[in-house]
Amino acid sequence: MLPALFLISCVAFANGANDLSRATATLIGGRVTLYRKAVYWTVSWTVAGSLLSGLLAHGVAMRFAHAMQSSGLQTPAAILSTAWAASIWIAMGTRRGLPISTTHALLGGIVGVAWLRGGLQAGSNLHLLRGFVLPMVTSPMLAIVLVLFLVVPIRRLWTGSLASLNRTHWVSSGLVALCRGINDSAKIWALMIPLATVSGFAEVSTLLTVTAVMALGGLFGGRRVAETMAHRITKMDLHESLAANLSTSLILMTASVLGFPVASSHVLGGAVFGTGMAKNKALRRGLAAQVAIAWTVTLPATALLAVFCEYVFSLHLEWILLMLAFLTAYLAWSKGAPRSVSADVRQRLFVFVCSGNTSRSPMAMWICRAEFAERLGIPLCLLRREGICVVSAGLDPCMGEPMTAEAEAALVARGISPEPHQSSRLTAEMALEAEAIYCMTKEQRDIVAQRFPFATSKTLRLDRQLDLPNPAGQEQVVYDRVASLIHAAVTKQFATTIFA
Repeated sequence: MLPALFLISCVAFANGANDLSRATATLIGGRVTLYRKAVYWTVSWTVAGSLLSGLLAHGVAMRFAHAMQSSGLQTPAAILSTAWAASIWIAMGTRRGLPISTTHALLGGIVGVAWLRGGLQAGSNLHLLRGFVLPMVTSPMLAIVLVLFLVVPIRRLWTGSLASLNRTHWVSSGLVALCRGINDSAKIWALMIPLATVSGFAEVSTLLTVTAVMALGGLFGGRRVAETMAHRITKMDLHESLAANLSTSLILMTASVLGFPVASSHVLGGAVFGTGMAKNKALRRGLAAQVAIAWTVTLPATALLAVFCEYVFSLHLEWILLMLAFLTAYLAWSKGAPRSVSADVRQRLFVFVCSGNTSRSPMAMWICRAEFAERLGIPLCLLRREGICVVSAGLDPCMGEPMTAEAEAALVARGISPEPHQSSRLTAEMALEAEAIYCMTKEQRDIVAQRFPFATSKTLRLDRQLDLPNPAGQEQVVYDRVASLIHAAVTKQFATTIFA
Protein backbone atom coordinates (compact mmCIF):
# COMPACT_ATOMS: atom_id res chain seq x y z
CA MET A 1 0.00 0.00 0.00
CA LEU A 2 1.71 3.17 -1.24
CA PRO A 3 0.40 5.68 1.38
CA ALA A 4 1.51 3.37 4.20
CA LEU A 5 4.91 2.83 2.59
CA PHE A 6 5.30 6.58 2.15
CA LEU A 7 4.61 7.33 5.81
CA ILE A 8 6.84 4.46 6.93
CA SER A 9 9.54 6.03 4.77
CA CYS A 10 8.95 9.29 6.66
CA VAL A 11 9.59 7.41 9.91
CA ALA A 12 12.77 5.94 8.42
CA PHE A 13 14.00 9.37 7.26
CA ALA A 14 13.33 10.97 10.65
CA ASN A 15 14.94 8.01 12.40
CA GLY A 16 18.07 8.30 10.24
CA ALA A 17 18.34 12.03 10.93
CA ASN A 18 17.90 11.59 14.68
CA ASP A 19 19.57 8.26 15.41
CA LEU A 20 22.70 8.53 13.27
CA SER A 21 24.18 10.58 16.10
CA ARG A 22 24.36 7.42 18.23
CA ALA A 23 27.35 6.29 16.18
CA THR A 24 28.91 9.62 15.14
CA ALA A 25 28.76 11.22 18.60
CA THR A 26 31.86 9.64 20.08
CA LEU A 27 33.93 10.08 16.91
CA ILE A 28 33.18 13.81 17.00
CA GLY A 29 33.24 14.19 20.79
CA GLY A 30 36.54 12.31 20.98
CA ARG A 31 38.05 14.61 18.30
CA VAL A 32 38.83 11.60 16.12
CA THR A 33 37.58 13.03 12.82
CA LEU A 34 35.43 15.63 11.13
CA TYR A 35 31.66 15.39 11.12
CA ARG A 36 31.27 14.60 7.42
CA LYS A 37 33.78 11.77 7.46
CA ALA A 38 32.08 10.33 10.55
CA VAL A 39 28.71 10.52 8.79
CA TYR A 40 29.87 8.66 5.66
CA TRP A 41 31.48 5.97 7.81
CA THR A 42 28.50 5.40 10.10
CA VAL A 43 25.91 5.57 7.30
CA SER A 44 27.75 2.74 5.53
CA TRP A 45 27.59 0.57 8.64
CA THR A 46 23.96 1.55 9.28
CA VAL A 47 23.00 0.39 5.78
CA ALA A 48 24.71 -2.95 6.43
CA GLY A 49 22.90 -3.30 9.76
CA SER A 50 19.54 -2.44 8.25
CA LEU A 51 19.97 -5.06 5.54
CA LEU A 52 20.87 -7.63 8.21
CA SER A 53 17.83 -6.80 10.32
CA GLY A 54 15.67 -9.24 8.35
CA LEU A 55 17.91 -12.07 9.60
CA LEU A 56 19.13 -10.94 13.02
CA ALA A 57 16.22 -8.85 14.31
CA HIS A 58 13.20 -10.71 12.97
CA GLY A 59 12.09 -11.23 16.57
CA VAL A 60 12.05 -7.45 17.14
CA ALA A 61 9.84 -6.94 14.09
CA MET A 62 7.51 -9.76 15.11
CA ARG A 63 7.16 -8.27 18.60
CA PHE A 64 6.00 -4.96 17.14
CA ALA A 65 3.71 -6.64 14.62
CA HIS A 66 2.22 -8.90 17.30
CA ALA A 67 1.57 -5.89 19.55
CA MET A 68 -0.37 -4.18 16.75
CA GLN A 69 -2.27 -7.28 15.72
CA SER A 70 -3.21 -8.25 19.28
CA SER A 71 -4.61 -4.73 19.74
CA GLY A 72 -6.69 -4.90 16.56
CA LEU A 73 -4.50 -2.41 14.67
CA GLN A 74 -4.52 -4.17 11.32
CA THR A 75 -6.21 -1.55 9.16
CA PRO A 76 -4.39 0.90 6.89
CA ALA A 77 -5.74 3.83 8.92
CA ALA A 78 -4.27 2.45 12.16
CA ILE A 79 -0.85 1.87 10.59
CA LEU A 80 -0.85 5.29 8.96
CA SER A 81 -1.79 6.97 12.26
CA THR A 82 1.00 5.20 14.12
CA ALA A 83 3.62 6.01 11.47
CA TRP A 84 2.53 9.61 11.07
CA ALA A 85 2.59 10.31 14.83
CA ALA A 86 6.04 8.78 15.24
CA SER A 87 7.56 10.59 12.26
CA ILE A 88 6.25 13.99 13.30
CA TRP A 89 7.52 13.68 16.87
CA ILE A 90 10.96 12.38 15.89
CA ALA A 91 11.33 15.17 13.32
CA MET A 92 10.41 17.81 15.91
CA GLY A 93 13.04 16.44 18.28
CA THR A 94 15.62 16.37 15.49
CA ARG A 95 14.89 20.00 14.69
CA ARG A 96 15.71 20.94 18.28
CA GLY A 97 18.79 18.73 18.43
CA LEU A 98 17.28 16.33 20.96
CA PRO A 99 17.70 12.54 20.75
CA ILE A 100 14.29 10.86 20.46
CA SER A 101 13.53 7.18 20.94
CA THR A 102 11.97 5.64 17.83
CA THR A 103 10.82 2.72 19.98
CA HIS A 104 8.96 5.03 22.35
CA ALA A 105 7.49 7.02 19.45
CA LEU A 106 6.13 3.94 17.68
CA LEU A 107 4.88 2.38 20.89
CA GLY A 108 3.13 5.65 21.79
CA GLY A 109 1.37 5.66 18.43
CA ILE A 110 0.21 2.06 18.96
CA VAL A 111 -1.09 2.88 22.45
CA GLY A 112 -2.92 5.99 21.23
CA VAL A 113 -4.73 4.19 18.40
CA ALA A 114 -5.56 1.22 20.64
CA TRP A 115 -6.95 3.56 23.29
CA LEU A 116 -9.15 5.38 20.77
CA ARG A 117 -10.50 2.16 19.28
CA GLY A 118 -10.82 0.01 22.39
CA GLY A 119 -11.06 2.42 25.28
CA LEU A 120 -8.67 3.22 28.09
CA GLN A 121 -8.24 -0.40 29.16
CA ALA A 122 -7.19 -1.52 25.67
CA GLY A 123 -4.68 1.29 25.36
CA SER A 124 -3.09 0.74 28.77
CA ASN A 125 -3.06 -3.08 28.84
CA LEU A 126 -1.59 -4.01 25.50
CA HIS A 127 -0.64 -7.63 25.19
CA LEU A 128 3.16 -7.92 25.25
CA LEU A 129 3.54 -4.36 26.59
CA ARG A 130 5.83 -5.74 29.28
CA GLY A 131 8.12 -6.98 26.51
CA PHE A 132 8.73 -3.34 25.55
CA VAL A 133 8.82 -1.59 28.90
CA LEU A 134 11.32 -3.79 30.75
CA PRO A 135 14.13 -3.62 28.14
CA MET A 136 13.63 0.12 27.58
CA VAL A 137 13.81 0.85 31.32
CA THR A 138 16.77 -1.39 32.10
CA SER A 139 18.95 -0.81 29.02
CA PRO A 140 20.18 2.73 29.90
CA MET A 141 20.96 1.65 33.46
CA LEU A 142 22.85 -1.34 32.11
CA ALA A 143 24.77 0.98 29.77
CA ILE A 144 25.87 3.14 32.72
CA VAL A 145 27.07 0.08 34.61
CA LEU A 146 28.94 -1.30 31.60
CA VAL A 147 30.71 2.00 30.94
CA LEU A 148 31.78 2.30 34.56
CA PHE A 149 33.06 -1.27 34.35
CA LEU A 150 34.91 -0.81 31.03
CA VAL A 151 36.39 2.67 31.13
CA VAL A 152 38.96 2.01 33.88
CA PRO A 153 40.41 -1.18 32.31
CA ILE A 154 40.52 0.50 28.89
CA ARG A 155 42.34 3.49 30.34
CA ARG A 156 44.80 1.45 32.41
CA LEU A 157 45.44 -1.56 30.22
CA TRP A 158 45.51 -0.02 26.75
CA THR A 159 49.07 -0.32 25.54
CA GLY A 160 48.65 0.62 21.88
CA SER A 161 49.64 3.92 20.32
CA LEU A 162 47.20 6.78 20.01
CA ALA A 163 46.86 6.04 16.29
CA SER A 164 45.90 2.42 16.99
CA LEU A 165 43.44 3.59 19.66
CA ASN A 166 41.85 5.82 17.02
CA ARG A 167 41.58 2.90 14.60
CA THR A 168 39.89 0.83 17.30
CA HIS A 169 37.55 3.74 17.93
CA TRP A 170 36.57 3.81 14.25
CA VAL A 171 35.70 0.11 14.42
CA SER A 172 33.70 0.50 17.64
CA SER A 173 31.73 3.39 16.13
CA GLY A 174 30.97 1.24 13.10
CA LEU A 175 29.70 -1.50 15.43
CA VAL A 176 27.32 0.97 17.09
CA ALA A 177 25.99 2.00 13.67
CA LEU A 178 25.65 -1.63 12.61
CA CYS A 179 23.77 -2.65 15.77
CA ARG A 180 21.57 0.44 15.68
CA GLY A 181 20.67 -0.25 12.07
CA ILE A 182 19.72 -3.83 12.92
CA ASN A 183 17.43 -2.90 15.82
CA ASP A 184 15.86 0.30 14.49
CA SER A 185 15.21 -0.87 10.94
CA ALA A 186 13.27 -3.91 12.18
CA LYS A 187 10.92 -1.69 14.20
CA ILE A 188 10.11 0.43 11.15
CA TRP A 189 9.52 -2.16 8.43
CA ALA A 190 7.51 -4.19 10.97
CA LEU A 191 4.72 -1.60 10.56
CA MET A 192 3.88 -3.15 7.18
CA ILE A 193 3.47 -6.69 8.50
CA PRO A 194 -0.16 -6.28 9.72
CA LEU A 195 -1.08 -5.10 6.20
CA ALA A 196 0.27 -8.24 4.54
CA THR A 197 -3.13 -9.68 3.67
CA VAL A 198 -4.51 -6.47 2.17
CA SER A 199 -1.53 -4.87 0.47
CA GLY A 200 0.57 -7.69 -0.91
CA PHE A 201 3.30 -6.85 1.57
CA ALA A 202 6.80 -7.74 0.38
CA GLU A 203 9.26 -7.80 3.25
CA VAL A 204 12.36 -7.47 1.09
CA SER A 205 11.16 -4.44 -0.90
CA THR A 206 10.03 -2.67 2.28
CA LEU A 207 13.34 -3.47 3.97
CA LEU A 208 15.28 -2.02 1.02
CA THR A 209 13.13 1.11 1.01
CA VAL A 210 13.58 1.66 4.75
CA THR A 211 17.34 1.13 4.42
CA ALA A 212 17.74 3.66 1.62
CA VAL A 213 15.56 6.34 3.20
CA MET A 214 17.18 5.88 6.63
CA ALA A 215 20.59 6.44 5.02
CA LEU A 216 19.37 9.65 3.35
CA GLY A 217 18.04 10.93 6.67
CA GLY A 218 21.41 10.32 8.29
CA LEU A 219 23.32 12.04 5.49
CA PHE A 220 21.20 15.18 5.36
CA GLY A 221 19.69 15.72 8.79
CA GLY A 222 21.90 14.34 11.56
CA ARG A 223 24.12 17.32 12.52
CA ARG A 224 22.06 18.85 15.32
CA VAL A 225 21.55 15.72 17.40
CA ALA A 226 25.15 14.64 16.80
CA GLU A 227 26.39 17.93 18.30
CA THR A 228 24.15 17.40 21.32
CA MET A 229 25.37 13.88 21.98
CA ALA A 230 29.03 14.68 21.20
CA HIS A 231 29.62 17.98 22.99
CA ARG A 232 26.69 19.35 24.91
CA ILE A 233 26.11 16.69 27.60
CA THR A 234 29.67 16.02 28.76
CA LYS A 235 33.17 16.08 27.31
CA MET A 236 34.65 12.66 26.47
CA ASP A 237 38.21 11.57 25.84
CA LEU A 238 39.14 8.67 23.55
CA HIS A 239 39.08 6.02 26.28
CA GLU A 240 35.66 7.08 27.52
CA SER A 241 34.30 7.29 23.97
CA LEU A 242 35.56 3.77 23.23
CA ALA A 243 33.94 2.43 26.42
CA ALA A 244 30.64 4.10 25.49
CA ASN A 245 30.72 2.58 21.99
CA LEU A 246 31.55 -0.92 23.17
CA SER A 247 28.83 -0.97 25.84
CA THR A 248 26.23 0.47 23.46
CA SER A 249 26.96 -1.99 20.63
CA LEU A 250 26.97 -4.94 23.04
CA ILE A 251 23.55 -4.05 24.48
CA LEU A 252 21.99 -3.29 21.08
CA MET A 253 23.24 -6.48 19.45
CA THR A 254 22.18 -8.66 22.38
CA ALA A 255 18.72 -7.12 22.45
CA SER A 256 18.30 -7.55 18.67
CA VAL A 257 19.27 -11.23 18.71
CA LEU A 258 16.97 -11.89 21.69
CA GLY A 259 14.09 -10.07 19.99
CA PHE A 260 13.83 -7.09 22.37
CA PRO A 261 13.32 -3.59 20.95
CA VAL A 262 15.49 -1.10 22.86
CA ALA A 263 15.97 2.63 22.41
CA SER A 264 19.44 3.35 21.04
CA SER A 265 19.11 6.95 22.25
CA HIS A 266 18.57 5.69 25.81
CA VAL A 267 21.41 3.19 25.61
CA LEU A 268 24.03 5.60 24.26
CA GLY A 269 22.63 8.39 26.43
CA GLY A 270 23.17 6.18 29.46
CA ALA A 271 26.69 5.40 28.25
CA VAL A 272 27.50 9.11 27.78
CA PHE A 273 26.17 9.88 31.26
CA GLY A 274 28.26 6.99 32.54
CA THR A 275 31.45 8.52 31.09
CA GLY A 276 30.72 11.70 33.02
CA MET A 277 30.19 9.74 36.22
CA ALA A 278 33.41 7.75 35.67
CA LYS A 279 35.55 10.83 36.24
CA ASN A 280 33.04 12.94 38.16
CA LYS A 281 32.80 15.26 35.18
CA ALA A 282 30.23 17.99 35.18
CA LEU A 283 27.14 17.18 33.16
CA ARG A 284 25.28 20.04 31.51
CA ARG A 285 22.22 19.60 33.65
CA GLY A 286 19.97 21.98 31.76
CA LEU A 287 20.45 20.06 28.53
CA ALA A 288 20.37 16.72 30.35
CA ALA A 289 16.99 17.71 31.77
CA GLN A 290 15.72 18.55 28.26
CA VAL A 291 16.86 15.16 26.98
CA ALA A 292 15.23 13.37 29.93
CA ILE A 293 11.98 15.26 29.41
CA ALA A 294 12.01 14.42 25.70
CA TRP A 295 12.44 10.74 26.56
CA THR A 296 9.62 10.87 29.14
CA VAL A 297 7.14 12.85 27.06
CA THR A 298 7.65 10.90 23.82
CA LEU A 299 5.19 8.08 24.51
CA PRO A 300 2.20 10.19 25.67
CA ALA A 301 2.88 12.84 23.01
CA THR A 302 2.90 10.37 20.11
CA ALA A 303 -0.19 8.69 21.58
CA LEU A 304 -2.05 12.01 21.38
CA LEU A 305 -0.74 12.67 17.87
CA ALA A 306 -1.99 9.25 16.78
CA VAL A 307 -5.42 9.98 18.24
CA PHE A 308 -5.50 13.24 16.27
CA CYS A 309 -4.55 11.36 13.11
CA GLU A 310 -7.33 8.82 13.63
CA TYR A 311 -9.81 11.67 14.08
CA VAL A 312 -8.65 13.25 10.79
CA PHE A 313 -9.14 9.90 9.06
CA SER A 314 -12.67 9.71 10.41
CA LEU A 315 -13.39 13.08 8.75
CA HIS A 316 -11.85 11.89 5.44
CA LEU A 317 -9.32 14.73 5.46
CA GLU A 318 -6.30 12.62 4.58
CA TRP A 319 -4.80 15.42 2.49
CA ILE A 320 -4.01 17.26 5.72
CA LEU A 321 -1.90 14.34 6.89
CA LEU A 322 -0.13 14.21 3.53
CA MET A 323 0.87 17.86 3.85
CA LEU A 324 2.08 17.29 7.39
CA ALA A 325 4.08 14.26 6.24
CA PHE A 326 5.97 16.47 3.78
CA LEU A 327 6.47 18.93 6.65
CA THR A 328 7.99 16.07 8.62
CA ALA A 329 10.66 15.47 6.00
CA TYR A 330 11.40 19.20 5.89
CA LEU A 331 11.75 19.44 9.67
CA ALA A 332 14.16 16.53 9.83
CA TRP A 333 16.22 17.70 6.83
CA SER A 334 16.33 21.47 7.01
CA LYS A 335 19.12 23.00 9.07
CA GLY A 336 17.47 26.38 9.28
CA ALA A 337 18.74 28.97 11.74
CA PRO A 338 19.88 27.29 14.96
CA ARG A 339 18.11 28.22 18.18
CA SER A 340 21.46 29.24 19.58
CA VAL A 341 24.37 28.98 17.20
CA SER A 342 26.79 28.94 20.12
CA ALA A 343 25.04 25.89 21.53
CA ASP A 344 25.89 24.08 18.30
CA VAL A 345 29.59 24.97 18.41
CA ARG A 346 30.58 24.40 22.04
CA GLN A 347 33.92 22.79 22.83
CA ARG A 348 35.26 23.38 19.33
CA LEU A 349 38.95 23.98 18.62
CA PHE A 350 40.28 24.89 15.16
CA VAL A 351 44.00 25.06 14.39
CA PHE A 352 45.62 26.81 11.40
CA VAL A 353 49.12 25.66 10.52
CA CYS A 354 51.93 26.96 8.31
CA SER A 355 55.70 26.61 8.48
CA GLY A 356 56.87 29.59 10.56
CA ASN A 357 53.58 30.78 12.14
CA THR A 358 54.31 34.44 11.39
CA SER A 359 52.19 35.24 8.33
CA ARG A 360 49.75 32.78 6.71
CA SER A 361 48.46 30.83 9.71
CA PRO A 362 48.07 33.95 11.97
CA MET A 363 46.14 35.69 9.18
CA ALA A 364 43.93 32.63 8.74
CA MET A 365 43.36 32.44 12.50
CA TRP A 366 42.19 36.05 12.75
CA ILE A 367 40.08 35.85 9.61
CA CYS A 368 38.38 32.72 10.99
CA ARG A 369 37.78 34.42 14.35
CA ALA A 370 36.22 37.41 12.60
CA GLU A 371 34.02 35.10 10.54
CA PHE A 372 32.82 33.33 13.69
CA ALA A 373 32.09 36.64 15.42
CA GLU A 374 30.12 37.93 12.44
CA ARG A 375 28.04 34.77 12.10
CA LEU A 376 27.31 34.63 15.83
CA GLY A 377 26.69 38.37 16.10
CA ILE A 378 29.14 38.83 18.99
CA PRO A 379 32.42 40.72 19.53
CA LEU A 380 35.68 38.91 18.89
CA CYS A 381 36.57 39.06 22.59
CA LEU A 382 33.56 36.87 23.49
CA LEU A 383 34.43 33.88 21.31
CA ARG A 384 36.19 32.08 24.16
CA ARG A 385 33.15 32.51 26.38
CA GLU A 386 31.08 30.85 23.68
CA GLY A 387 33.40 27.82 23.73
CA ILE A 388 35.05 28.63 20.38
CA CYS A 389 38.84 28.50 20.24
CA VAL A 390 40.73 29.34 17.03
CA VAL A 391 44.53 29.20 17.22
CA SER A 392 47.53 29.01 14.90
CA ALA A 393 50.80 27.11 15.04
CA GLY A 394 53.88 26.36 12.98
CA LEU A 395 55.59 23.16 11.95
CA ASP A 396 59.15 24.54 12.36
CA PRO A 397 58.83 28.02 13.85
CA CYS A 398 61.32 30.25 15.62
CA MET A 399 59.51 30.31 18.93
CA GLY A 400 58.16 33.65 20.13
CA GLU A 401 58.43 35.54 16.82
CA PRO A 402 55.77 38.24 16.18
CA MET A 403 53.47 38.37 13.20
CA THR A 404 55.05 40.16 10.27
CA ALA A 405 54.11 43.82 9.85
CA GLU A 406 52.83 43.13 6.33
CA ALA A 407 50.50 40.36 7.58
CA GLU A 408 49.18 42.63 10.30
CA ALA A 409 48.61 45.42 7.74
CA ALA A 410 46.69 42.98 5.51
CA LEU A 411 44.39 42.15 8.41
CA VAL A 412 43.86 45.82 9.32
CA ALA A 413 42.93 46.51 5.70
CA ARG A 414 40.16 43.90 6.11
CA GLY A 415 38.83 45.59 9.25
CA ILE A 416 40.49 43.21 11.72
CA SER A 417 42.66 44.53 14.56
CA PRO A 418 44.89 41.65 15.66
CA GLU A 419 46.39 41.35 19.13
CA PRO A 420 50.14 40.83 19.69
CA HIS A 421 51.23 37.44 18.39
CA GLN A 422 54.02 35.01 19.31
CA SER A 423 54.81 32.07 17.07
CA SER A 424 54.41 28.57 18.54
CA ARG A 425 54.80 24.95 17.48
CA LEU A 426 52.00 22.50 16.70
CA THR A 427 51.93 20.01 19.58
CA ALA A 428 50.39 16.56 19.99
CA GLU A 429 47.97 17.96 22.57
CA MET A 430 46.73 20.59 20.13
CA ALA A 431 46.37 17.97 17.38
CA LEU A 432 44.44 15.68 19.71
CA GLU A 433 41.99 18.31 20.95
CA ALA A 434 41.42 20.01 17.59
CA GLU A 435 38.21 19.40 15.73
CA ALA A 436 40.01 20.32 12.50
CA ILE A 437 43.55 21.24 11.49
CA TYR A 438 43.92 23.43 8.40
CA CYS A 439 47.28 23.57 6.60
CA MET A 440 48.35 26.05 3.95
CA THR A 441 49.85 23.48 1.56
CA LYS A 442 49.53 19.80 0.75
CA GLU A 443 53.12 19.22 1.90
CA GLN A 444 52.32 20.71 5.30
CA ARG A 445 49.27 18.50 5.55
CA ASP A 446 51.38 15.44 4.85
CA ILE A 447 53.90 16.48 7.51
CA VAL A 448 51.16 16.86 10.12
CA ALA A 449 49.77 13.45 9.20
CA GLN A 450 53.23 11.93 9.49
CA ARG A 451 53.96 13.52 12.88
CA PHE A 452 50.49 12.91 14.33
CA PRO A 453 48.91 9.89 12.59
CA PHE A 454 45.92 9.95 14.92
CA ALA A 455 44.94 13.34 13.45
CA THR A 456 45.17 12.35 9.79
CA SER A 457 41.42 12.19 9.18
CA LYS A 458 40.82 15.70 10.52
CA THR A 459 43.81 17.42 8.88
CA LEU A 460 42.94 19.32 5.70
CA ARG A 461 44.54 21.68 3.22
CA LEU A 462 42.81 25.01 3.82
CA ASP A 463 42.16 25.57 0.12
CA ARG A 464 41.36 22.15 -1.29
CA GLN A 465 42.20 23.22 -4.85
CA LEU A 466 45.60 24.87 -4.45
CA ASP A 467 48.47 25.61 -2.07
CA LEU A 468 48.45 29.06 -0.47
CA PRO A 469 51.80 30.72 -1.31
CA ASN A 470 54.20 31.95 1.35
CA PRO A 471 54.39 35.78 1.10
CA ALA A 472 57.43 36.07 3.40
CA GLY A 473 59.91 38.72 2.22
CA GLN A 474 57.63 40.05 -0.52
CA GLU A 475 55.74 43.31 -1.02
CA GLN A 476 52.55 44.31 0.77
CA VAL A 477 50.44 43.65 -2.32
CA VAL A 478 51.42 39.98 -2.15
CA TYR A 479 50.31 39.77 1.49
CA ASP A 480 47.00 41.39 0.57
CA ARG A 481 46.45 38.89 -2.23
CA VAL A 482 47.28 35.94 0.05
CA ALA A 483 44.91 37.33 2.70
CA SER A 484 42.15 37.40 0.07
CA LEU A 485 42.86 33.78 -0.87
CA ILE A 486 42.81 32.79 2.81
CA HIS A 487 39.49 34.57 3.38
CA ALA A 488 37.90 32.78 0.41
CA ALA A 489 39.23 29.43 1.64
CA VAL A 490 38.01 30.01 5.20
CA THR A 491 34.56 30.92 3.87
CA LYS A 492 34.43 27.64 1.95
CA GLN A 493 35.46 25.69 5.06
CA PHE A 494 32.61 27.29 7.01
CA ALA A 495 30.25 25.89 4.40
CA THR A 496 31.77 22.41 4.31
CA THR A 497 33.36 21.48 7.65
CA ILE A 498 32.69 24.15 10.29
CA PHE A 499 28.96 24.93 10.00
CA ALA A 500 28.08 22.15 7.52
